[in-house]
Amino acid sequence: GKNLVGAFHQPVAVLADVTALATLPDQELRSGLAEVAKHAFLADAELAEVLVDEREAIFDRDPAVLTRVVARAAEVKARVIERDETETGERATLNYGHTLGHALEALGGYERWRHGEAVAIGMTFAAALAAELGYPNFVAEHRRVLEALGLPTRGAGDVPLAAVIEVMRGDKKYDAGIRFVVLEAPGRARVVSDVPREAIERAYDVVA
Repeated sequence: GKNLVGAFHQPVAVLADVTALATLPDQELRSGLAEVAKHAFLADAELAEVLVDEREAIFDRDPAVLTRVVARAAEVKARVIERDETETGERATLNYGHTLGHALEALGGYERWRHGEAVAIGMTFAAALAAELGYPNFVAEHRRVLEALGLPTRGAGDVPLAAVIEVMRGDKKYDAGIRFVVLEAPGRARVVSDVPREAIERAYDVVA
């Protein structure tokens, strides 16, 4: 009944049949790979190298390579969810790249960018924002991995930043103002808020 709403129950098992990916056009596969890259940036540097080194096999739908990629990405997500099942802290870092990504999707009418394409731009923005806030600059590394997969890391320049900020402020995930997930070190993410407008503007210029 009503008491089940909002309850958390973990599955006994999760099955992923990578042969189903053969039915996807390249653009959709590429979009999904943005989420895999996200997990690599968050917690698995070796996975990032697999994405770059094995990109041809990935787009050839090689089952062995796809199994390796999907399994490693799932392991990252499972570890985070296990530690923060109800999304009260660490799990929020899985939204890396999604603050700007969701805004671009909405302002593009959900037609201009696929979800993963918008998130790829969002992760590049987040890397630039981290640098503006005094953390290490991972923009070049993000571009190396994302562009190897054919994902965009620029192209938001004709979308007015004022409109982007308005949408980000209304994102239901961010109840305490605009919050961004940034990398403070390789494999270590944190959520920041009260970010200076000037820092947002400079980071947005990087993905223009």
